[in-house]
Amino acid sequence: MNNLLVLFLLSLFNLCTAQTHIIFTSALISEQYQLRKQEYKESLSSLKRLGMNPWIIESTPIKRSFFDKLSSQVLYPQTNDPTIQNIGVNEVLAIKKCIPFLPFNDEDIVIKLTGRYLLYDNFLLNTILQHPECDAFAKWIGNEVFTGCIALRWKHFKQALDSIDLKEMEEKLINLETLIANYIIDQKLTCSSLETLHCKARVFGWRATSQADY
Repeated sequence: MNNLLVLFLLSLFNLCTAQTHIIFTSALISEQYQLRKQEYKESLSSLKRLGMNPWIIESTPIKRSFFDKLSSQVLYPQTNDPTIQNIGVNEVLAIKKCIPFLPFNDEDIVIKLTGRYLLYDNFLLNTILQHPECDAFAKWIGNEVFTGCIALRWKHFKQALDSIDLKEMEEKLINLETLIANYIIDQKLTCSSLETLHCKARVFGWRATSQADY
C-alpha cells in the first residue's frame, strides 16, 4: 500500500477516534475566595451533569483544597503571581506547568474552561463530535476569540501556548484572546466559528437577569 495512503488513513483514524477533554482553570485568591468557591462548585456540578470529568488546574500557592473532594484530577502548579497585571499570563503559566501531567493525545480536542464560566448544556460537546475535521471551536468577538471557553486540538493548544512571549504579553498587556486568535489565523486552522457556546458567567456574582451569556 502506498505510504502516503497509509499516512492519510492513519491520520483519518486518529481524527475519528479523538477524545474530548476539559481543562478547568481556577485561582482561589483570598479576596474573592467564597464567591469563587461557589462559582467553581456550580460550574463543576454542571459539567458533571453533562458527563464530563475535567482536569482542574488550581494556580494559587496551595497544595490542597475543596476541589480534592470533588475530583481525583486536580493539579496544583502553584504558579499564580499576584504582581502580574495580565491575568492571561498567570493562566498560561499554570497550564504550561501542568502539560506533562495531562494524559491527552495530540489529536484530542481540549476545551479550556475558565472555572468562573459555566457550560449549561451539551451544545459545544455535540458540535465537537459532529465536526471531527475541525482543529478549533471558538466564539469570535471582532479579531479576538473568547478564551473563557474555547476548544483546540491538543497539539495546537500546546503549540499556541509555546508561541507566546510571556514577557511581551505582560509588558504590553496583550490579551490572550488576541494571541490565540492570531495563532488560529497564522496556522490556518480549520475553525468552527460559533455564535454561541451555551456558556454563562458569574453564576452567583450577578443576579440571574444580568448574567452574561457567551
